[in-house]
Amino acid sequence: MTNFNVKKDNLDGENTITGEHVKNNTKVRGILVEGGIVPEELPAEEDIQKLQRKVKNDSLGIADDARRKEQKRLMR
Repeated sequence: MTNFNVKKDNLDGENTITGEHVKNNTKVRGILVEGGIVPEELPAEEDIQKLQRKVKNDSLGIADDARRKEQKRLMR
């Protein structure tokens, strides 16, 4: 919607385009809330939950690798 309006109305400049983007987001949010959908209350999608688990597991793996490297360094 923003891209369409930027071209249609020949909008120029960061502030003008940002204002258009905020206006469009506000309208979309209003329509959602009017329909009984509050975005922050929606459950996380499965993909997001998988990503969160992956990040957690990767973080644990990085910590384990660092611990192993430190132990090897201390053994020298």
